[in-house]
Amino acid sequence: MAVMVQWWAILVIVLLIELGFTFHYGLVLHSSVPANDQTDWLVRLTSGIFLACFITVLLSLVAIFFHLRAALADARQDRSKWHRGIEWLLPFQRDVAIQVLLMPAVYHLMMCRTVLRQWSKIARVHIDIDQLLMQGFDANKALEVTSDLQSSASEANIALAEMYDAYALLCFGMLAMQVVRHELGQSDVPLRNLQQEYQIEEKYVDLREKHEQRHGRILGVLDKTLLVGVQMYTLCTFMSALYSIGLTAYRFAYDPLYCSKLAAHHDSGMCLFSEIIYGANFATSSIAIWNLIVLERSLHQDIADIFSPTMKFWSMKIPVTLAFSIGFLKPFQPLTGMSSARVDVLNAATKAYCMTLVALLNIFAWDASEAWYSWVELRDDLPDGSLKDEEQDKSTSSDE
Repeated sequence: MAVMVQWWAILVIVLLIELGFTFHYGLVLHSSVPANDQTDWLVRLTSGIFLACFITVLLSLVAIFFHLRAALADARQDRSKWHRGIEWLLPFQRDVAIQVLLMPAVYHLMMCRTVLRQWSKIARVHIDIDQLLMQGFDANKALEVTSDLQSSASEANIALAEMYDAYALLCFGMLAMQVVRHELGQSDVPLRNLQQEYQIEEKYVDLREKHEQRHGRILGVLDKTLLVGVQMYTLCTFMSALYSIGLTAYRFAYDPLYCSKLAAHHDSGMCLFSEIIYGANFATSSIAIWNLIVLERSLHQDIADIFSPTMKFWSMKIPVTLAFSIGFLKPFQPLTGMSSARVDVLNAATKAYCMTLVALLNIFAWDASEAWYSWVELRDDLPDGSLKDEEQDKSTSSDE
């Protein structure tokens, strides 16, 4: 399964614009909260997530800067050329790594949006209420409908964050698999030495064929146990985000009561699809994480010095685990006496603060100086013949 490439710069611009809008909406909402509510511990806790979001974005940009600087050094020293020879177009492996580095910023921003939606319900501040009043709703009914719309928008924000998290997990799995393929491909060097030393051509060919068959079996198993599970999780989160965003857009644009608990048809098949998607996400994410655990433990010694899989694995595992943290908070809701909306706010704020830690971890986990970023075999913009020629040029220059 291929990933999209060379679009991270557009995403950075969109993130910065959305960050400005989110800060603006946060200030508007904070000024609308009554003074006696501003001393609430949950208000104080969530008021810091916007500054934390700025720090998360800043840390992500710092990590991207390190990769851009390393890519420039690689190009100048002829270790790794620009993508298709176009300056500032990053090689495939760095481009995909930067898409992973942007995950904490995207996730944190969506959690800030979720907190704003939930607090607008609690504080009963609804910007869209005038439109409902024009449609004939009375004031109380309009407040109830807009509260339900805010919940739907919050679910769409969370679904978008989880979709990008799953996509980053797919990028990590794909890069790890390519590094493993490269390392397994390098293990045929002793066979070449055997041929040169003993000049046993027929025996070498026989050993070579058996060696390639063994590689094929191992890589086939890895493909089925790693990438298939991650791809299914990515597909499920994509379907969930598409459903949540589409449903929310339809409700805001056409029918505010569609799939609303205030309507008689809220338990139809289309409206209950989110419950099915949630179960599918939980199942496929568990399989994907287990696949990555098996990969990390089985091949840790082989690729630890090259790929640093442990730190990368934890930077991927934390967001996936947090995606289902609300399931652990809901059972304790009666004991705490918190409303459902306040539990949702606490859940989103917890995820947001954790993304700052993940962004900091990513700077070290995705070290821009690792050698595999310049491997020619991992590029996607050169034909096979060019790969061989470039490898020969590198080996010739190193001998000289």
